[in-house]
Amino acid sequence: MSLSGGTDRAATWKLSDPGTSQPVESAVLPDDGSQGEESVFDPDKRILVDRADFQDGGKYRSIVKIQSRFENPNTGHSIWKIGTGLLVRPDLIVTGGDVVYSTSLDLGACTQMKCYIGYNGRDPVKSPGVQSRYGVNVATTAKWVETNQNRSRDVAFIQINRPFEGNLGTFKFEVTPLSGENVKLGVVGYPGHKSFDDERGGQMYAEFPSTSYDLSKSPRNLIEYQVSTFGGQNGAPILRTDGGQVVSIGTHYYGDSEHCNSGTSIGNKYGNNYDSYIGLFNDPSAFGNQVNFVQVPPQ
Repeated sequence: MSLSGGTDRAATWKLSDPGTSQPVESAVLPDDGSQGEESVFDPDKRILVDRADFQDGGKYRSIVKIQSRFENPNTGHSIWKIGTGLLVRPDLIVTGGDVVYSTSLDLGACTQMKCYIGYNGRDPVKSPGVQSRYGVNVATTAKWVETNQNRSRDVAFIQINRPFEGNLGTFKFEVTPLSGENVKLGVVGYPGHKSFDDERGGQMYAEFPSTSYDLSKSPRNLIEYQVSTFGGQNGAPILRTDGGQVVSIGTHYYGDSEHCNSGTSIGNKYGNNYDSYIGLFNDPSAFGNQVNFVQVPPQ
């Protein structure tokens, strides 16, 4: 299966150890382009995911809660942002580019990252059903770092310090079909406007409506859908269900104030080559202490 896509350079760097697995008390929402509640449709049909679904062996066990640390050069203080990701293998997460690199406030590259599976609020994070890791290496597209207006390149990959364990139920990812008619697409993640014990984005929500899309007709060649989303769901997988099988066909990133929300595709002439970016992590020398631009190996 060919997953060829439209990029050939990556921006890579190393992350430092946060020192503790405890979630931060205060985090801000990433700037995903949404304005207030405008990426949430009326009625909001997202449902709270059942706890059993993100425990060991659950269907959403591989959905990752992310907290990313950035250094604010204007204040000298650090900022933590929240996001969502998906395990593509036990030690590797795919998420949105803005989860790892932010142009808002001139923040630039994230410096630390905390990653959790089975997350259901900060207080029970040490319970047996929750596993915590931290990011060590990051790769995103060079085009996202060079200009965050290149929305079709808003994707990133994070290698963690050691693999998550157990029955993770990782989803396969596939080349995104160029169009789809009445397909069941869903976004599963941690929306930041929904609070749990005074924590924004503390719980997992999902929605799977029937969706029709056409990448060639999207102004930015994106997957478009009327799934309610909000900051904190940035980087969540776009999942397609078909006859009981669930596969990932993209990564959510953007709240559109007009009519839809959208995300990036995999492979095809508009998408990102996941296999090639994953291949970068086979070479430790590709990652340094500063942001570096490297060639993406062909697959």
